[in-house]
Amino acid sequence: MRFCKALRVPGADGPPGGTRRRVGAGVLSLAAASLAGMAVAHATPTPQLQIQLSESGYASKVLLGSVDDPGSVDMPAGFAFGDLRKLLIGGVGSPADGSGDPSYVDLTARFQAPKSNDVTVTLAMTQTGIPSASSFAFFKSLLGGTIGGVGTVSYSTYVDYGNAAFGTGILVDSLGPQSIGTPPPGDPVPGAQFGYASADKHIDLVDPYSMTEFLTFTVPKNALLSFDATFADPILVAEPWSLTLLAGAFAGLGLLRRRNA
Repeated sequence: MRFCKALRVPGADGPPGGTRRRVGAGVLSLAAASLAGMAVAHATPTPQLQIQLSESGYASKVLLGSVDDPGSVDMPAGFAFGDLRKLLIGGVGSPADGSGDPSYVDLTARFQAPKSNDVTVTLAMTQTGIPSASSFAFFKSLLGGTIGGVGTVSYSTYVDYGNAAFGTGILVDSLGPQSIGTPPPGDPVPGAQFGYASADKHIDLVDPYSMTEFLTFTVPKNALLSFDATFADPILVAEPWSLTLLAGAFAGLGLLRRRNA
């Protein structure tokens, strides 16, 4: 409306110079608005994967996906955290997994508790900047692993409309705290495999959004824990696929049990 008023007949209600200034200001305002619109249209963030480790008595650490490959996180050489031993950790999220579906994050880790004390460790993985291909999606939470003793696990997954790293806007699924590692009847050696699969959950989406999974483990002293946690479209987390991923972890537990025996 102000721009239209600036196109008045010179001299009708002010000097011609004032008219030219107002016309110029109107053109600049439109140009600025156009540039701002273009910036918003091209401001869709690149998906970014992060892993966070937390343990009482130690400062949290965050591992980031690389600039060249923001959809995966690998543990750098020499990385250590808290008093954990034999630590290995990594994560992947779409599109780095090659599935072509953005609704996918997967965290895999292994570590051993110190010989002198139990540990409680929280591991979290988040992916921000996930584009929404539709107004909704289905999600499934899947956890499996092995532990060389009796411990506990808590597991929760979230979608965040604010696209915040480690955002907890909408709780998709939760488990625990639940006991893990109780041996089968008649087996004197503590330690066992554990697993959990949620029902499929329908979640409305915005563009972009973030996905996050949190896991808290209590691991007895000197026990080795291996796990894989996936938060994804149900099509991508079929049971045979998950069991294949965990085969190495189960084999590792077998070696540990034989050594302890």
